Amino acid sequence: MSEEIKENPAENFSNFSLEAIAQSEELALKEEAKAKKKRVFLSGIIGLGATLAILGILTLFVKFIIPDEPAILSVYSGAPPAKVVKQEKPKKIPPPTAEIPIVSTNTNASVTIDIPEIEIPEIEIDEVDLESEDFEMSLDDFVGLELDGLDSDMSSMFAQARAPKSVVFVIDYSLSMRGRKIELAKKELAKAVKRMKNGTKYQIIFFGGPVWLAEDKVTLGKEHPVFVETRTDINGNTYKRKGSIWVDSKGNEAAIDIKYRVANDATIAESIKHVQENPMSFGTRWVEPVELGLSLKPELIYFMTDGTGGNQQQMEELAKKAESQNTVINSIAFMISERLEKPILTVAEMTGGLFTVVDKKGEHEIKNLKQ
Repeated sequence: MSEEIKENPAENFSNFSLEAIAQSEELALKEEAKAKKKRVFLSGIIGLGATLAILGILTLFVKFIIPDEPAILSVYSGAPPAKVVKQEKPKKIPPPTAEIPIVSTNTNASVTIDIPEIEIPEIEIDEVDLESEDFEMSLDDFVGLELDGLDSDMSSMFAQARAPKSVVFVIDYSLSMRGRKIELAKKELAKAVKRMKNGTKYQIIFFGGPVWLAEDKVTLGKEHPVFVETRTDINGNTYKRKGSIWVDSKGNEAAIDIKYRVANDATIAESIKHVQENPMSFGTRWVEPVELGLSLKPELIYFMTDGTGGNQQQMEELAKKAESQNTVINSIAFMISERLEKPILTVAEMTGGLFTVVDKKGEHEIKNLKQ
C-alpha cells in the first residue's frame, strides 16, 4: 500500500483533504447545536427569573399598598346599578393623604390613587343671563360690522342696542329736524322698529310743539301749515290742537290715550310706514312726550332731540320718575351744540342709560355713563 501512495501522491492528497473538510464541517455543526441549546437554556432561566420578580412585586403591591377597605366608588362592567345616588360636588380636591379607592365589582380588586392637594381660589362672578331679553350690550364691541347684518332681535338707534320686553321711542319731529337730520332719524328709527323681537310691547311718540302717536292720523293746519293741527286716534276720535294740548269737540282738554302695540310682522310694517309718512311740526317740548312715554312704565325709552325743549331741573325730575319705576332712558343728542347737551346727558346718566352724540356729519359717539 505504501507503494500505491508513492505512485499516486496527488490522488491520495485529494482524498485526505476532502475527508478533513467533511470532519471539520461535522464538528462545526455539532458546536453550533451545542451553542443553540445553551442560548435556549439561558433564555429560559432569564424568563423564569423575570416572571418570579414580577410575581414578587405584585405580591408586595397587593399586601402593602392595596387597603382592605370596602369599595366606595364602583365601576360596573355588568348591568347598571339599580339606584344612583347624587353626591354634592366637592369644593376642593382632596389632600395628598386622601385616598379614592376604585373597585371593580367583577374582580373585587381595588386601586388607590393619591391626588395632590390643589387650592382653587374663589372667584366672584356676577351672573349674566345671556338668554335674558334685557341683557344689554354696546355694539361698539363689534367694530366693522354693519348693523343690518346682525340677527339679534334687538332694537337699536345709533348703536344703542338692547332687547327689552317693552320699549317706547320718543322722537323729535320738529321743523328743526328737516332735511338731512330727519332722513337720518327716520332711517335709524325704522331699523330699530324692524329689529324688535316678536312679542315686544312698544309705542312710538312724536313731538314738536304738540305731541302725538305715530299711529295717529294727523293733519297740518291750513292757515299755519307748519303746525300739526288735528289728530285722529285709532278709535276714530278726532282732536284739535290748542297751544300744546289737545281738546275734544266740546273744547275740553283730552289726554292722549296711549297703549302698547305688540310687535309682529304686521304691526312692525305698519309702524315703519308711520315713521316715513308722519309730518313735522313747529316747536320743541321735551317734558310732555317723555312723561307720556313714562306713563306706560316701559323697560326702556329712546329719547332723541335736536333742540332745546326743557331745562336741567325738568329733566332731573323726569329722570327721578324713570328711576323710581326702573325705566332706563337712552338719550340721543342730535347735531346740537355741546353746551346744550347737559339736560339730555343727565336723563341718561341718572337712569343708567346710554348717551349718544350725533355730529353734523352724521357720525355718532356712544358713551356708557354707568362706567
